[in-house]
Amino acid sequence: MIRLPYSKSIAARALALRWLSGRYCNLAYLPECDDCDVMQEGLAALDGSRSEGKVTEVSLHANGTALRLLTALAASVQGVNVTLGGTERLHKRPLDPLLDALRSNGAKITCLGEEGFAPLHIEGRGMDGGDVYIDPSQSSQYVTALMLAATVWRKGAHIHFTAPPVSRPYIDMTARMLADFGISCQVSDSGVVVEPGRFKVPCRYDIEPDMSAATFFYEGMALGLEGEIAGVPPRYRRLYAAADGSPRMLQGDAEALPLLERALAEGRVEADMSGMPDTVMALAVALCLRGVPFRFAGVEHLRLKECDRIEALSCELRKLGYILSYAGGVLSWEGERCEPCADPEIATYGDHRMAMAFAMAALRLGRIVIKDPDVVGKSFPQFWDELRLCGFSCRRSGDRMEVAKGMNPLARDNG
Repeated sequence: MIRLPYSKSIAARALALRWLSGRYCNLAYLPECDDCDVMQEGLAALDGSRSEGKVTEVSLHANGTALRLLTALAASVQGVNVTLGGTERLHKRPLDPLLDALRSNGAKITCLGEEGFAPLHIEGRGMDGGDVYIDPSQSSQYVTALMLAATVWRKGAHIHFTAPPVSRPYIDMTARMLADFGISCQVSDSGVVVEPGRFKVPCRYDIEPDMSAATFFYEGMALGLEGEIAGVPPRYRRLYAAADGSPRMLQGDAEALPLLERALAEGRVEADMSGMPDTVMALAVALCLRGVPFRFAGVEHLRLKECDRIEALSCELRKLGYILSYAGGVLSWEGERCEPCADPEIATYGDHRMAMAFAMAALRLGRIVIKDPDVVGKSFPQFWDELRLCGFSCRRSGDRMEVAKGMNPLARDNG
């Protein structure tokens, strides 16, 4: 049985809501990963800055979610005085739309380097709220950050979209979680309304298994891995399982499974991936290795993730003999091949999802080497252990992990 980590997307929102409410809530199944640790440390630092009355420096490492959410939270709470920064890559991830929206509502935020990017100095203050305008075409997290912060704005917020949002399911996730914490919220194609009101905090809030992480095991199943995923409703557990009417999960990435099933059944797939961008890497690797052409639209914002995922995916799949095309926000593979590397070593570009997506290629190639394997700690520290339990041989040598197809599904490798 494959054991997934729990959703860091849900955890980040739940941690923020608990902090904003100022009330106790047992957050069950908080994931044990770098991103969740950084979010908790960041919230504690915001508290510390209020109590100590001086500027607190907060390092968010490479956590883009924490940067966006904590920017809005810090700006909205009186007495917070912090600087938010992190890795070089984090300082290259754009914040302009969020900063403009917050500043229009009276936020005091100073960019300490290039305008529109971290590091930031933020002096928190209570805000009125009301009408706020945001361009969510780069990231849905801009909207989520405003929705969470608006729970403590005096008038709530009417968040107007000035462009169609990407990753709409993540906005819907935030709205459902606001409702779970007693805050009335309505989402439409044109924006979001967060009503002012009082929190009704549950005593316990359960965090779902991470369906973004599940996608890598769906990828593996498409390439021949046998197994079942623990803690997930039956319809989302394994390829070719019949729908059983299980309740819809909070995470839009759960829809990657039916998309992959359809692609394998029909021998080709075209899809708008703007609602589940974190699944693109796993699906692209699986479909190339299965020889199934695809056309994924709505992926332009993947260039702004932990790495330029379009460029990284294209470079590393070329090592395996597959030539991707990208134009106009569409990533595609029409069967074009090239000579593969004899002994490929996959660069991960500091991106956890690169490591996990290409590790599964060992099922078809027999063996593959993943550079900088520790990047999986960002979201799934136990990933290599889970692969071993699935029968893979995972042997580490320095900053490389050799992943090989195994035979015994209960095998453990202590390399």
